[in-house]
Amino acid sequence: MTTWIFNVIRELLADDALETIWIDPNDDPAEIQFASALGNILAKCHHFSQRLADSADLVVYSYRDLRTAAVSYMRKFEVSGTQNLLDTWVQAGRLWLPRADIVLRYETTEGNKLKVIGKLRSVLRSKSGSIVLCRFDDGEILQRVDAEFQARQTPDEISHDSNTMILPAHRTFQPRPEDLNETERSLYAHVEHEFANWLTDHGYLHADDYGQELEYRIGRHLMRCLNAKVVVDVGVERGSFTDLACAAGVARVIGFEPLPRHFDYLAEKYADTAQVEIHPAAVSEHSGTGRLHVATDVDGRELDFHHTLSDLGDSATVIRTGKAIDVATVSLADLAEAGRIPRDIDFLKIDTDGHDLAVLRGLGTCIPESSWRNTGILCPKPAASANTTWEIWPTGRTGTIIVGCLLFAAMDGLNWCRWMRLGPCPGTGEMCFSSIATPISSALATSLIRLHVWHMPTCASRCPDWVASMRPGSRDTHTQRGLDAKPATRVIADARE
Repeated sequence: MTTWIFNVIRELLADDALETIWIDPNDDPAEIQFASALGNILAKCHHFSQRLADSADLVVYSYRDLRTAAVSYMRKFEVSGTQNLLDTWVQAGRLWLPRADIVLRYETTEGNKLKVIGKLRSVLRSKSGSIVLCRFDDGEILQRVDAEFQARQTPDEISHDSNTMILPAHRTFQPRPEDLNETERSLYAHVEHEFANWLTDHGYLHADDYGQELEYRIGRHLMRCLNAKVVVDVGVERGSFTDLACAAGVARVIGFEPLPRHFDYLAEKYADTAQVEIHPAAVSEHSGTGRLHVATDVDGRELDFHHTLSDLGDSATVIRTGKAIDVATVSLADLAEAGRIPRDIDFLKIDTDGHDLAVLRGLGTCIPESSWRNTGILCPKPAASANTTWEIWPTGRTGTIIVGCLLFAAMDGLNWCRWMRLGPCPGTGEMCFSSIATPISSALATSLIRLHVWHMPTCASRCPDWVASMRPGSRDTHTQRGLDAKPATRVIADARE
């Protein structure tokens, strides 16, 4: 919970003998103190503990935007929050959510403090039994808590108040992205990239904010450029990408959608569209059956998205543990072997909410662009060193355009089977775009770079000579670089299950 919520509860309890305690991860003595307390005790922590969960009479969970939380942490402690720290926060949230008696979003709390005080009073009354709450009304509680914070706005102090948990000059920092310096902006963008799914699930990031509109622009352009146009759409949902493919003039779209009501809708929608076929199955690593976690909102209403074969748990806005159904699963390799789909796929789109890597593992030798008929190379200017080869798969956060996350990646050895992430945009080296046959507009390439290179938010201005000039690629192009003419299966090293 936030320090403000902590102090509202402290005021509401109105217990002069109330114990307050901060509990660090792995602080067993503090956890034992909490679990064995005979009187009222109020604890604040940023981690999950089964002991705390089992012994608490009331659990209040609050969350805030991870991007600003990371920047705030860096400003407060003069160090960047590590990936492990942010992972710990996210994991703690997943474990506390199903156990919480009340869940509060920081931004909502800030916008209506009186309403939040009323909610906390109500849940305390229902859970506290014989405990007598304070006599002050909600407005007076707000004034008292604000006065506590105001009294601590003395930067010359060096320790926090163990009773209120308020640090000197303590105010939760919620910066606007445009007000950040370059270092903070880089951290903000990095957290946005790494935790995009969490930010989306919690309502901080929307598909268009993160670039789905740009992804669809790229997808439309790519499909129009294909020499052969067989598109596989894994995770059709309501058909927005299939519609895009049809509008781009593809010859055949093979779609897979396991949710029964979506499949029924799609079967009727495309009944008279000859180039579209939809299969009622989930694509995975192996053919057989699987459990599809059907996503709902917190009120139990089924969503149109976020359904997945992967066990991702619940978030503050998406519940995946309430309903699951058995569905047929297929691997693309098995389908190609049986002749149900072509072995040469010209464009593969995957959107499986966390199951993308399993789809990749199920490709076998059925690899997009194995014919090389749509390979092209995007070159920077001036000419790059011939010793460095770079390839970008123009994809999105969850694989909306082909697979995985968009990475600047180095090809390692003779196989395209190991990819490593590189932070900055490489200033030299050829950039190969798989499945592109004609030039991309310079504006589109610049937008792509600016959107996805999180370590260099000013990449476009730092690469003024960048041009999106294309020249055809071929088997010979790849053979000259010591690569097999027919590449091995490509595995993106940091693809997340």
